[in-house]
Amino acid sequence: MKNKIDYKKSKDFWNQRANGYGNMSNESITLFNETNEVKERDNLEKEELLKVLLPENAIALDLGCGIGRLSVELAKRCQKVFAVDFSESLLEIARKENKRNNIYYINSSCIDFKSTIKFDFILISAVLMYIDDKDLPIVIDNLKHVTQKGSLIFLKESVSLLGKNFEIINKYSENLKSEYSAIYRKPIAYSYAFEEAGFEQINLKKLYQHHQETATMIFLFRRK
Repeated sequence: MKNKIDYKKSKDFWNQRANGYGNMSNESITLFNETNEVKERDNLEKEELLKVLLPENAIALDLGCGIGRLSVELAKRCQKVFAVDFSESLLEIARKENKRNNIYYINSSCIDFKSTIKFDFILISAVLMYIDDKDLPIVIDNLKHVTQKGSLIFLKESVSLLGKNFEIINKYSENLKSEYSAIYRKPIAYSYAFEEAGFEQINLKKLYQHHQETATMIFLFRRK
């Protein structure tokens, strides 16, 4: 089955965003809008992250870390943070702007990422919407193998409010000045997929709504 989402195009898109470094705020590289709204959304996300109780000396994974804007927040509360992204250009910014002794930046896609470490906490912020339907179970199954009973997954994802999945595939965005692809899934699609993989959902919250069709939601899962 052919992928709906072309990962090479996705990587090119994010490398292009990284190339705008210096011409936009750091938050806008991954949160897009160059307005006060970006700061507000960034703060909202960090506030929700702070509400999660982490075990002492937690080992965390930031999967799809981008420029590391949340990796550095985790590093203040965790013993170690392994921050993974498939865009080396984004990681170059992360290593420069969000460097700490306990953050380890790794260049890998979330589909290919493997580890022998069992993470206490995993952060996934606006990543799964860029994963093709046929690869989503692979990513979630990989998470099962790098967690243990009680491990937490904090998922921030843009979702569909239409009662069905809403897809944008290779559509040119005037705002982004680029072609863009994403799959906005129904919230229950993520709830079900994680529960099928052995995680229980312990929280679900709408963080903000950006369009009539989509909103950003926070999911919190715990490994059974």
